[in-house]
Amino acid sequence: MNKQRVFAVAASIFVVSVAAPGHVAAAGYQIGQDSVSGAGVAHAGGAAAASDASTVYANPAGMTRLDGRQLVVGGHLL
Repeated sequence: MNKQRVFAVAASIFVVSVAAPGHVAAAGYQIGQDSVSGAGVAHAGGAAAASDASTVYANPAGMTRLDGRQLVVGGHLL
């Protein structure tokens, strides 16, 4: 590529990134790193809920309310 084309592409990327509102790109995806079940209810009441093993992330004492051994597994497809 010649220098003019490289400059035009770089300038276009700069203008688009400055002109685009910052809040639009702030939360494109939510990847629940603490609890898949919590993401299903938007993490409402997550500190008090002790419904599965993911409670250890926000409320380790909640594990005393669980029966037996539990494992929580989740995946994200982007």
